Amino acid sequence: YNAEGYGGIGTYKVTAEGEKAVFQIPADNLKIPPLEFSTTRFLGLPLPPFLKIVITPRSSSGEIDLRNGEARMAFDASFQLFVGSLPFTSISVVTDLTTGTSEGIFQRARGESIGGGGEGRLVGIAKVPRTGDAVMDTFLMLPTDALADLPVLISFS
Repeated sequence: YNAEGYGGIGTYKVTAEGEKAVFQIPADNLKIPPLEFSTTRFLGLPLPPFLKIVITPRSSSGEIDLRNGEARMAFDASFQLFVGSLPFTSISVVTDLTTGTSEGIFQRARGESIGGGGEGRLVGIAKVPRTGDAVMDTFLMLPTDALADLPVLISFS
């Protein structure tokens, strides 16, 4: 999945001790491209053109330790599968993204602290529950883990 060039603008406040920046990115300021033919590969191949998953952010907030670059971000979004123009049940995904280690049932990932240039990597593994839609649960092999591995560039102004 390649979301290069997308992201969001939020607000932040440095704590009284000056050690952490607490931030929030409003959902309407967070732009995430859909998983589709041009952005996503599965088993080394692009998604078929008739499949698309639209990601709608609901909330995003977190904090960055300004001393060591460790960061965490709570992320809440809905994911809706489309086969052609036919929509399927929306899936709610909530996860904590971190520059540390994230573990699920099937996967494990390690992020990278935010460096002096603002670059780092946030990872998170969400537990994706069954939807109750037998076709969708079978197609997506739910319940399962979903890995988010996001290179980030953070700047303050």
